[in-house]
Amino acid sequence: MKDAGSQHRIRARLHRRQGEWDQALAIWRSLAEQGVVAAILALAKYHEHVARDYASAAAACRDLMARQPDEPAHGQRLARVEGKRARVTALLVLRDVK
Repeated sequence: MKDAGSQHRIRARLHRRQGEWDQALAIWRSLAEQGVVAAILALAKYHEHVARDYASAAAACRDLMARQPDEPAHGQRLARVEGKRARVTALLVLRDVK
């Protein structure tokens, strides 16, 4: 039998696939508070790709790096997110100048 955390991750994945983001987010946030790395990663991906909230995505990446400092993918994700954040900021500044 699978543990409760695993069952929650499966439910979150189903909600994500059905586009039920609020339900998936609630599960990921609950698991993230318990330190479940897979949930923190899911939050980072959601904030980066769906919400395009790069500040929240970067915060999740930093949390991942703190929990798994030897995992290079977390640093790579953070660098990509920070790059996107910088580009969006630059575009907003240019838009305001016009």
